[in-house]
Amino acid sequence: PSLYDRLSSIETNKSLKNAFAFIPGQVLQFEFDGDKLNAIEDQVKWEVYADFYNNTYLYCSATKSYAYFKINKDELVFTGFKGDKNATLYHFYLSAYRVIFGFYKDVELNDSLPLSETKHYLWRFVQDFIAPFYRFINPVFQMKYFQKEELFDQCKIQLNSTVSESLFGKKEVLITNHFLINEKGIMLWEMRKNNKKIKLRRLENED
Repeated sequence: PSLYDRLSSIETNKSLKNAFAFIPGQVLQFEFDGDKLNAIEDQVKWEVYADFYNNTYLYCSATKSYAYFKINKDELVFTGFKGDKNATLYHFYLSAYRVIFGFYKDVELNDSLPLSETKHYLWRFVQDFIAPFYRFINPVFQMKYFQKEELFDQCKIQLNSTVSESLFGKKEVLITNHFLINEKGIMLWEMRKNNKKIKLRRLENED
């Protein structure tokens, strides 16, 4: 910040917090509107758990996959993934890697993804050796706070995110996402990957 700038904590938006502040015991369910992401999941069902060490995670029983996360009063940050990288949960882990619970139009969050998420597996071993000196692989997450509409007690928010990767300075966009959120949570998630569009809608009859 510059001299004389005024700083304040993040002003929490209730809809964003309802959508991304996952609570142990919560169940999230989505259905595909059109093409599916893989042959295993006809619908998407994730359950929120906390283990003995108080590590919190989303679990998909269909793909035996885990997406670990941490939540504080201001944001959600995913910390790791274990399981099937064709699973919808893996794509959500990448596509919502970090979300702050306040809405600030046109604000962009940028974060480096773990090197384990690179698609350039062979180059990754080379990178591991020279990492202290030079990083030529850089998987990146970006979230843009796009639009908010408020009407009485209803609020609709649109977020756009991208997952990209740079190899020797050449950038490639791997996944683009559009999230539509209201006071009930994530209502719509549209994802583009490899010129394929996947659309998921929240099931109203969540457990």
